[in-house]
Amino acid sequence: MRLTYWGVRGSTPVPGPGTVRYGGNTPCVEVRGAAGRIFLDAGTGLLAAARADASARDDTTVLLSHTHWDHIQGLTLHPALYRAGGVLRLMGPSQGRVPLKATIERLLAPEYFPVGPEALAGRLEVSEVTERGFEVNGFAVLAFRVHHGVVTYGYRILEPGSGKSLIFITDNELGDGTDTDLSAWRASLVRFVRDGDLMIHDAMWREEDWPVRRGWGHSTAVQAIGLAREAGVRKLTLYHYDPALDDDALDAYVARAEGAAATAGVELAAAREGVTVTLE
Repeated sequence: MRLTYWGVRGSTPVPGPGTVRYGGNTPCVEVRGAAGRIFLDAGTGLLAAARADASARDDTTVLLSHTHWDHIQGLTLHPALYRAGGVLRLMGPSQGRVPLKATIERLLAPEYFPVGPEALAGRLEVSEVTERGFEVNGFAVLAFRVHHGVVTYGYRILEPGSGKSLIFITDNELGDGTDTDLSAWRASLVRFVRDGDLMIHDAMWREEDWPVRRGWGHSTAVQAIGLAREAGVRKLTLYHYDPALDDDALDAYVARAEGAAATAGVELAAAREGVTVTLE
């Protein structure tokens, strides 16, 4: 299984000279296996992937964690929608009584976008997933609802041939241990991620920023490290960075996280746009 990070920022793209080392695109991770490929989330990083690889322009499958703006910003301009024979397949959770397809079709309403569905030369396919297991493009996938303001899924992705497991959890508020009514949910989360080979986890807030951002649906690096240690995850990668942090600020944040991870006995990495990682 091979991963490429195409977008690692939360909330909004932040292009410019201050974000070149970590990248300024919003969430998108490409996962390649022996039998196929999927993309995790469809932020502006999805468009970066299409620009870099012609094969991503015609037939693309995206597994969405949820439909907040930063996770779908790359959809309406994806080249597969504008090429004859192109297919863009979206899979993800519904929001209560609002079907996922209805949410996606709203993006093409004239109030938001100048090109309507009738102008699309390609095909848009939308299907909903639940917390039951399913298969897609050669991967076996389990979903788990994480702690965010809307229905948001974390995914455990297994490539049957290799036996390796990738866990992708973005936009998840782990809390600081004082939220006792979340204890049953956290115990279930620990079981969901236990013994994962690689866990990509939200680490949007610095520890000093957390107290005034409680309830915003995100975690700190130290909180993610605690989860990885408790669940025996083999490697943790920090992800979904605060767009207010430039590269120098992120360097300092990651350095502090590395110290905390070393103390906890957790192998740690920080996601960087354009970097490819192989699960050995």
